[in-house]
Amino acid sequence: MKRKIIHALTICFFYISAFQPMHAQNSCNSGQVDPRVAFLLQVPDLSLEQLRAMPIDEMRKMSPPDMNPVSESKLQRIKITAENITVFIYKPDDKDDKLLPVIINFHGGAFVAPMQPWMYHIGRDLANNYKAIVFDIDYPVAPEHRFPDPVTASYAAFKWLLENASSFDGDTSKIMLFGGSAGANLAAVIALMAKDEGIERRIKIVSLFCPFVDNPLHSPYASYHKNGKGHLLTEANAIWTLENYTGTNSPDTTDYRLFPIRAKTLKGLPPTIIFTAEFDILHDEGETYANKLIEAGVPVFYRCFSGQLHTMAGLPPDAEEWKQMTNDTHAFMKEHL
Repeated sequence: MKRKIIHALTICFFYISAFQPMHAQNSCNSGQVDPRVAFLLQVPDLSLEQLRAMPIDEMRKMSPPDMNPVSESKLQRIKITAENITVFIYKPDDKDDKLLPVIINFHGGAFVAPMQPWMYHIGRDLANNYKAIVFDIDYPVAPEHRFPDPVTASYAAFKWLLENASSFDGDTSKIMLFGGSAGANLAAVIALMAKDEGIERRIKIVSLFCPFVDNPLHSPYASYHKNGKGHLLTEANAIWTLENYTGTNSPDTTDYRLFPIRAKTLKGLPPTIIFTAEFDILHDEGETYANKLIEAGVPVFYRCFSGQLHTMAGLPPDAEEWKQMTNDTHAFMKEHL
């Protein structure tokens, strides 16, 4: 029974299978979980105490079903920077001789899961969907490497790729940052760090999928309370994630490298596309971040997917929602890349 619960929680944490003013494409208030994913509501909630007792190594050994396995022949591994960060490289199957747009992707996993084989299809799908070369960053994870180590390593990888992606047929004038869940946090933070260094113009687009951008402790967002229990990703899960990532339950809430929505200003950030899900506890903070970007004059496209859970977990690979995300991103790329 314990292994089944851990398996279900792993799915919860790790399942990621000029638009100005913001364009919100639906009201996202269906009030009903999509029947296709409702089976995931049967996953039992665990208390914060139960989560704290859960072995990290055991969780990492578990994985959701790999619906789109990718062979080793379809990817390349390299080691970069002084930290010897592993980067997974994917090119589209029908690549020609032209330089490709560059996607730097930061995977999800609650800041505790390193790159795993079932995640490979995400990078490959990004490469094929957007005819881009994808660099998937296997950043160091907690609790062995707590904040700010994942941020520091991710930014070092980003800086390295600015100068070296062209060696892999990447067009460094067309760089995009992508991320889901915890990875979306890193993508948002990297964009802010680049702005502080005055190199934000090197980034053409930031894409954030169900982003974690604010402090879950004493959260002001209604979605935390509305969706915080019985919807797969819970309030306890979010607090457990933060504790593992920071090593404390009293983090510095002013450090934008931890909570990017707390940055003093978002003005000057690259055009950003944000996707959220109706029954995700992170829904409201993702929408709020989009609105704050709008207020700062950043071109933004925003879409919330009605009836869906965090990272649209449980949807089949051929679901129309995935196609919609791809179409939205293509349109945004056409406008800003």
